[in-house]
Amino acid sequence: MSEQVHSENRRDAPAEENASAEDEVSLLDLLIVLAKHKRIVLGVPLVVAIAAATISLLLPNIYTGTTRILPPQQNALAASAC
Repeated sequence: MSEQVHSENRRDAPAEENASAEDEVSLLDLLIVLAKHKRIVLGVPLVVAIAAATISLLLPNIYTGTTRILPPQQNALAASAC
């Protein structure tokens, strides 16, 4: 009985290896797809960068400043001089 299980596993193993080899994507395939769509891959970020630069240059400059007024500190020496 155990021999039948082992022989069945051996028969299924090459099929599983072939299926996993077919599922893999090579780096060359990915590069080919990127080369076919290079206008989109390079164009969209370029258009977005130009739009962001244009908008940031057209917006008015807004400057803010903050000030804190603190009461004067009294030293022990200054208090005894009075």
